[in-house]
Amino acid sequence: MYSGADLKSEAFNEYCRWMRVKSMDPDTRREIQSMITNMDMIYERFSSRLSFGTAGLRAPLGAGTNRMNLYTVAAAARGFARWIKARGGADKGIVISYDSRNQSEAFAEMTARMAADEGVQVYLSDTLRPVPMLSYAINLYDAAGGVMITASHNPAEYNGFKAYGDDGAQLMPEAAAEVSTAIEQVGDIFSVINDSLTFRQLRHNGMIEYAGANLDYRYDNLILEKLRSDQVPEEAKKNLRIVYTPLNGAGNHHVRRLLGKLGFETVAVVPEQELPDGDFPSLRVPNPEYEDTFDKAIELAKVTMADLIIATDPDSDRLGVAVPDQDGEYCVLTGNQIGTLLMEYILGSRTMRGVMKENSFCIASIVSTKMPRYICRRYGLELKETLTGSRFTAQAIREGSEAGQDFVFGFEEGNGYMFSTGILDKDGVAAAIVFAQMAAMSKSVGQRLYDQLRGIYSLYKYPAEKNFSIKVEGSGYREKMNRAMDRLRSMGRDIDLGPQTEIVELKDYQPETDMLYYNLEGGGWMAVRPSGTEPKIKIYVGLYGDEQSPEEEAEALSAKVYRLIDSLLKEPDISGDNQ
Repeated sequence: MYSGADLKSEAFNEYCRWMRVKSMDPDTRREIQSMITNMDMIYERFSSRLSFGTAGLRAPLGAGTNRMNLYTVAAAARGFARWIKARGGADKGIVISYDSRNQSEAFAEMTARMAADEGVQVYLSDTLRPVPMLSYAINLYDAAGGVMITASHNPAEYNGFKAYGDDGAQLMPEAAAEVSTAIEQVGDIFSVINDSLTFRQLRHNGMIEYAGANLDYRYDNLILEKLRSDQVPEEAKKNLRIVYTPLNGAGNHHVRRLLGKLGFETVAVVPEQELPDGDFPSLRVPNPEYEDTFDKAIELAKVTMADLIIATDPDSDRLGVAVPDQDGEYCVLTGNQIGTLLMEYILGSRTMRGVMKENSFCIASIVSTKMPRYICRRYGLELKETLTGSRFTAQAIREGSEAGQDFVFGFEEGNGYMFSTGILDKDGVAAAIVFAQMAAMSKSVGQRLYDQLRGIYSLYKYPAEKNFSIKVEGSGYREKMNRAMDRLRSMGRDIDLGPQTEIVELKDYQPETDMLYYNLEGGGWMAVRPSGTEPKIKIYVGLYGDEQSPEEEAEALSAKVYRLIDSLLKEPDISGDNQ
């Protein structure tokens, strides 16, 4: 066991090794030199390494072994390429895309260089493209895997490296562990880079090819063939007033192009958030789950009298929506509300047209609203409930399809929606297209989506669902979260949550994922899990009423759970590990 002094000495030695690298790029060298007298920063940046998990890598940008930079990306790319090669996928190759974040294009080119130099054929997007197009391209090119350079909806200072398998889905835990081992075995990445061919040389010899307009064309055709609704009157689409914001991300051209092909003519784009910009200057965080993300869009919507506001996050795997409420004020919908509306619309539309197959199924993550249970029961569909993460949704899609079932729709509460067996990751672009058609259909019959949502609740149940997080500050946040989860796990069902919220069942989902799930009396539930990509513990609460939403009860329960988890995080470490 390392002492604190040992760890600081090791961190300083690694820092000195980076200082001695003569081939270091100028920006990283300047950043490293600037911290030479700051031992706290040296320890923070060099005392640990990035951990490759099912979400790949995700961390703040900067110099250091636990930051996203050209060298940590190069090591990840080399390890992933070796894993692809060991599985016989070198000739089939990998597809690489990237979003609008700072250094995304440079990271994509470094990833392409490292993979190609390892002997793996590379298809590199010739411009920034969304996550769903990367997933689709893996299948289109019959590739052995893929990489998306993105930190999704994280703050501007983050970037990431997301890896995919040959089915276009994010890696499952076993595969991610194998890639992690391959990355650890890369060795001195500076020597590896120095000994490799240049990007230009690899491009010249054909190991790196660009993927371009044909990918856009084929993706568009898939979306239009799969998701175009002939029920929506053309005039309704022309008359629907839409405000769209790509949040300075990769979705701008793709969402607008598809809306245009479908006949939506009145689409206003938020000017401050239209063009790619990794600083996201008009946004606190580019996350369509947050209400303040819609501030600029709502300003524009009030001027244009928009019927619908849609937002896609920087890599366009998530969709956010705002609609006018009963008073005409714009209301930002939760991921659960968007998913509920989409599921009722899609199932109702298929049933009405008589195209619903007997063996059809839908998917929802276990921390999503329980409304899908009621909706699927009404339409006679099987609902498969999965762990959180699109990789688990993709696994359920694959298994269902292999069993001869017909996949219809899947979603998770974090604004992620999936529609096709050909795109096995969240698709914010497709979700925007389907939601726009639903909004046009509703307007054509004189309904507001806000009222339609209330009608769904009156038909099934009135939900009161809360999702919130507790941020974990400081270094060693992963250990702090693990200790808090261990303490919560040791309490079992012996937790006082107040009246009418007795725990009737506790499910521990380890080792598949670190999550505790509690079924409560009366059909309610709650779940607690650490984030896999950010320093925070996520908490979910759901209660349901027959005649009205039990909001007060859900608020009280949320407050109690928050206090409990916060207290567990603040308990001192008595194990001696950090002594």
